[in-house]
Amino acid sequence: FPVTIPGRYLTIFQFPIRVKYIIHSEIKINLSLIQRVYLETFLKKQNKLLIVVSDFSKQNVIDKWKINKNVVIVIRNYVEKVQYIVNQEILDTLNVLTIGNVELYKNPFFFTEVAKYFNKKYKNNISFTWIGSGSLYEECILLSKKISNVHFIGERQNVASYFKNTNTYFQPSLSETQGIAVLEALSFSIPCVVSRLGGLVESVINDYRDWE
Repeated sequence: FPVTIPGRYLTIFQFPIRVKYIIHSEIKINLSLIQRVYLETFLKKQNKLLIVVSDFSKQNVIDKWKINKNVVIVIRNYVEKVQYIVNQEILDTLNVLTIGNVELYKNPFFFTEVAKYFNKKYKNNISFTWIGSGSLYEECILLSKKISNVHFIGERQNVASYFKNTNTYFQPSLSETQGIAVLEALSFSIPCVVSRLGGLVESVINDYRDWE
């Protein structure tokens, strides 16, 4: 089962059932010596797996929890490439998209500062859209009203329609184990601008133009 806060529910390993403990988030909390010994003991059993989504995440687990690297398995998120016809109308404007929780670690305030800078430079030829909700959503809504062409639109069920009308994906996160939305953007052959940290650098190669 996926774990929202890594370190929770570790006692599940002691039960005589198959366990796949999947970590998507960056680990911030260390384990005690007793917890580490307990975890490694049960991870040696064939039906117990500790799974992470990137090399960065694996090293994060090893550094924080001080467990043997051989018990941590990397299974990367995967998105199939999408075949679609490019909307020619978007080529004359820069439509920037970000998807994620509106939380501090996703860096929404930097997103608005970047939008403010580019709006001054390109005026009406650029648009920034953020899909998602979170604890900072209302604050960002108020902030975006002061900046033209910046839109925090909350959660959306069908994000494919937004990708089809986007020509740049922007992920300014302060912490990211991999970033599934980045993979989705790449599946639409959209160039991505991302923070140089975490698992993002495993997905996006600088100046590599696979979409051409």
